[in-house]
Amino acid sequence: MKTRRLVMPVLLLCLLTAGCLYPPAIPSGKLDSRGLPTWTPTMDSTGATDVSAQMAAFVAGLPDGTTIDLTPGGRYRMEQTLVIAGRKDLTIRGNGATFVATTPGDLMRASVRIADSSGITVEDLRVVGANPLAGAKDQIYRPERGAQHGIDVNSSTDVALIGLTVTDTYGDFVYIGRRDGGPFSDGVLVQGSTFARSGRQGITVTGARNVIVETSSITEPKRSMFDFEPGREAGALVSNVTIRNNVGSNGPLLFVAAEGHGPVDHITIQGNHLTGMTANIALEDLDGGMRYDWNVRDNTADVPSGNQYYGTMRFVRISGLVVTRNTQPMKPSRGMYGVVATNSCGVNVSGNSFSNSVGQVLLIGSC
Repeated sequence: MKTRRLVMPVLLLCLLTAGCLYPPAIPSGKLDSRGLPTWTPTMDSTGATDVSAQMAAFVAGLPDGTTIDLTPGGRYRMEQTLVIAGRKDLTIRGNGATFVATTPGDLMRASVRIADSSGITVEDLRVVGANPLAGAKDQIYRPERGAQHGIDVNSSTDVALIGLTVTDTYGDFVYIGRRDGGPFSDGVLVQGSTFARSGRQGITVTGARNVIVETSSITEPKRSMFDFEPGREAGALVSNVTIRNNVGSNGPLLFVAAEGHGPVDHITIQGNHLTGMTANIALEDLDGGMRYDWNVRDNTADVPSGNQYYGTMRFVRISGLVVTRNTQPMKPSRGMYGVVATNSCGVNVSGNSFSNSVGQVLLIGSC
């Protein structure tokens, strides 16, 4: 019965699209974790033709609970977004295949968009954007294409992005938020992935709870490496985010940017190793609200921080802040502190190596 339910949508799609001489999917010969057969699309995997519409029809034609195996090492030219919307328990195993865009595209053309879905896994997929000058050094930020993210997660739960490689985007490598008026994304894991050369941020969280980014490599985002920015809409928040054991390099602006509107609470930044950049953090609710419970520990950076007006880590109106066992050198004679906390309380800064600093922490005012 399960096999019949899986095959019928594929046969129907075959009849409605290209005809049964060229069925849109064939059994891959592999099994998923439940012992059920997986499916592989039959469209061009050489990159010679745009297969966006075919890929969308293929995914839409398979029922929830399906595992998709892309052609190992295949190259799929995708000039439009692959939208996975309203789905449950769908797995895409890339097998090292690549989604590549070759045209400039419009503002909202992400490579993959996961919306209003749950239980979605994307693993071992390569995504190559169309930005020829992406990266921290050469790229001019292009706001008219700034939402061309590698992976765009909106109002979705239990999403796992594992072993991905995302490069050369006009937007962010990964964007995690919610659609207008929709629920927050909840339970998003980014693990063991490689990200290089973006045209905007590295990884952005705007409306989500319970996000983990771990054991990944992030190189040359144009702007900040991590951006937590809920926005002005009612009820917007970023909560319970863990950034741990990642390797970052060549970020031109901030390691973590959290200057915006609304709550950004219960954040852990732990065990990240940065080269060619500083571990600079900026936090402030621009509407004047308090933020709560940040834990920044065991991070290292090798570039001396040199902003003479602030500490390397700057926090405004925070209750509950722990900064410990971090390593961040300072430029000599700049009169800098490791941490500056303004109008804050419950601040514990200790055990850090802020060489050439005036001191570990400067407290200005209280809650």
